[in-house]
Amino acid sequence: MIEINEKEPLHIGNEYLKIHPERCCGSPQVKVDSAGPAGPMGAPGPAGAPGPTGKNGVSSFAYIYSVKAQDIKNNNAVVFDSSETAEPIVYKAETSAISLTDTGSYFVSFKIMADGVWAVAINGKKSYTYSGNGNQVSGDAIINITKIPTKITIKNISGKKVSISNETDKSGYISAYVIIFKLN
Repeated sequence: MIEINEKEPLHIGNEYLKIHPERCCGSPQVKVDSAGPAGPMGAPGPAGAPGPTGKNGVSSFAYIYSVKAQDIKNNNAVVFDSSETAEPIVYKAETSAISLTDTGSYFVSFKIMADGVWAVAINGKKSYTYSGNGNQVSGDAIINITKIPTKITIKNISGKKVSISNETDKSGYISAYVIIFKLN
């Protein structure tokens, strides 16, 4: 901010700014504030170099399901009957184990058409536990695999036999499923 005594000239460089032409002599009384108003925005600079290519968010996935009604004993796993899958998420029809053959992080999501307590079991040991409230149980987990192969199952840990249904016992209805994404 500049304050000018209107009765005195303002000295700027080698030029004089005369506020009142009738006065030509005297000392200017100027107070300068270093933070003036912002100037106009300049032109954009050149574009920067492109960054490195990132990894894909999902490199592999599998949808594994069962259309059968089943009685699952305590500490046993759901048997799936969908078509087989390929590396790194390997599943063989009419089995309960899903093999992960590559290290890394995986998102696992499941749904069982039954009540009870269920676990995502890693190499036979329950790792993530979920319980239902009515006629179905679902759960999600992100797991980090450091040793291969690793086997994933969906295990009944209710302490009793649990019957899963395919809704109306008609062929084609899903009684259980697992979705797995390999994350990168």
